[in-house]
Amino acid sequence: MARAMGFLLSATMMMMGAVGCGSGGSCDDKTKGYIECEIGGGKCQPGQYCGRDVVGAPICLNGCLSDTNCGCGQICVKPAGQSEGVCSLPTSTAPKCGDGVCNGMETPVTCPADCQVATRCGDGVCNGAETNGTCPGDCPVATSCGDGVCNGAENANTCPSDCPNVPHCRQDCESYDFFSCFSAGQLQSCYDRCAKASAAQITQFTNCAGTATTSCDTSCLTRLPQ
Repeated sequence: MARAMGFLLSATMMMMGAVGCGSGGSCDDKTKGYIECEIGGGKCQPGQYCGRDVVGAPICLNGCLSDTNCGCGQICVKPAGQSEGVCSLPTSTAPKCGDGVCNGMETPVTCPADCQVATRCGDGVCNGAETNGTCPGDCPVATSCGDGVCNGAENANTCPSDCPNVPHCRQDCESYDFFSCFSAGQLQSCYDRCAKASAAQITQFTNCAGTATTSCDTSCLTRLPQ
């Protein structure tokens, strides 16, 4: 029974080899797969490889160890972790999203996992390895109301905890201007800066303005944000 099964498998391999050689002329080497063995000068046929029987005599065994044991257009297909396989015609592998290769009809839209968009500093998108340190234009520091810093679009109305509109800040602006230390438009500019300033910045401005009103030291404005 085992001998009959072996003969049947060998015959099947030979037929597959014949198909491989004759399909569209994909292989011109009609001797491919025939391996010399120590069997009285004979050769193992495609779909067989040289081995030994139980007493150590050379014998042709059904299967393959590599593609050299297979006929034209065939490959040796081995199960995972096995050294022996079966000769078979190769099957085309269609592109599959998620296989790590951007091919076929895949695009960054249809398969972003395989086709990642190249990152470029200055494109207005913070992606890839970009950070605020490497590309501040694309990755600005995120503003968070409550972090104690009045920045971004924060102001006294949207985030009073970071941008306190302390009444005496405006009063200091007016007191500062009482001695005509401001040029045209600077009083409104001082108001606008008060609306963006943090409590610490307003304190610094107040301390400076309280002593500068008699000397017109306009550098006090630098204590407030632009």
